[in-house]
Amino acid sequence: MVEVGGLVHETKKERTRRYVIQAWLKRSLLDYFVAFITEELVNYRLFPLHQAIEKMCKAYLLGVHADKYAGLDSQEMTRWIEKFVRQRGHDLWVLMKEVSESFPDMKEWVMGDRSVSFLDLLTMAYEEARYPKPIGESIWDRHGYPALASTRNEEQAFIVGAILLQTIQGEYRIPYPLTTNPIDHGIHPDDWQRFLNIWNLRTDRMK
Repeated sequence: MVEVGGLVHETKKERTRRYVIQAWLKRSLLDYFVAFITEELVNYRLFPLHQAIEKMCKAYLLGVHADKYAGLDSQEMTRWIEKFVRQRGHDLWVLMKEVSESFPDMKEWVMGDRSVSFLDLLTMAYEEARYPKPIGESIWDRHGYPALASTRNEEQAFIVGAILLQTIQGEYRIPYPLTTNPIDHGIHPDDWQRFLNIWNLRTDRMK
């Protein structure tokens, strides 16, 4: 931020970083919403939770590395970002460890016992959603419905997202009001409000 005539203005780098990060936050929250509205489809719901955390991690990392793309023209910036996020893949362990290098508080989730089965579970759910396994080899057969259907999984996913969202907003001064629908159409305001109620319920345990 720079001050001109008593007013605080964004620098070009800050404006570009905000534009990029907000796009990823928007898609991450949309994935959380999809997980919320498909709660009855327990064998699918874990997939959008994986995607939500992946995008939230990448939003944070794009903030960390903004110096490398903020000065590029639009096309070069798009190519740089696409290469950057593709290189990091979909492995939540890898992403969370990279995030924790710049955000030490996340190490509790990366290295703590409570994260181990959770991250492994989301990874298995992601892989099976993309590459279905025969009956008997499915994670649903190996781990059982009750463990995978537990609201504890959703709660942990929401807490990780809330921690990253708060950190992004604090470190980069990027406002992202959750009261705003992530898309202009397709989500009824009442459904979004119900989602926010669950988000607040799940993340209250952070406080």
